[in-house]
Amino acid sequence: MTTQPPVTFASVVPSLIRTYVPIVVGALLSWLVSAEVIPTPLPEDAEAGMVTAITAVLIGGYYTLVRLAERKWPQATILLGSTKQPAAYSPNGKGGYLTGQTGRHRDLDGDGQAG
Repeated sequence: MTTQPPVTFASVVPSLIRTYVPIVVGALLSWLVSAEVIPTPLPEDAEAGMVTAITAVLIGGYYTLVRLAERKWPQATILLGSTKQPAAYSPNGKGGYLTGQTGRHRDLDGDGQAG
């Protein structure tokens, strides 16, 4: 039976960064809509009620687009705020970096070797 390494704050940081960056981007875009920097076809009275829904859609859309883009362009993962793969996503539970032209995960356990 294989045991997973203990979860530490340091092992959780990449996942927190990759969660909060899309939230900040979505909130910023939503603010730009509400400040009318980005025009919308919504009437002014309806726009105020839609800010929450718009924010949620923008956050989800941003995250989804970046995750899809990183399949083709692994460097796009920086748009989530960190290129480090969260430990929970790596096969050995130690995390690692997402790099390379092939889109494969490399140096997942931090030992300097692929895989």
